[in-house]
Amino acid sequence: MSIKTTRKGAKMSDDNVAMPVDANASLRDYKVELPRTRFKARLVNTKGLMNKRELISVKALTAYVAHNQNVCEETVRAMLAAQFEVDTIDELRRDDYESVVRFLVDVQVELLTN
Repeated sequence: MSIKTTRKGAKMSDDNVAMPVDANASLRDYKVELPRTRFKARLVNTKGLMNKRELISVKALTAYVAHNQNVCEETVRAMLAAQFEVDTIDELRRDDYESVVRFLVDVQVELLTN
């Protein structure tokens, strides 16, 4: 691990050694460059919500169910949200993904609405 320091306005030499170093300069006169990591940090989903791909697949499945059963897509989404006790399907938990898919595959809107 190497740390490069250069005085503002000073140029690096060919062997990456900062030139010149002034004994009277303060730390504010230098720019510190730390080595960059090769990998970006992954964002951790602390809320446990579904990720983007899971949510897209759930929305596509709700549209499919609505089309096949001749009901409004909002009706299917409202039923799904009520079943899993959330306000909108965007708030579905990642742990419930398989259960959500099973619910949408097995749901019969006519039986639930009548």
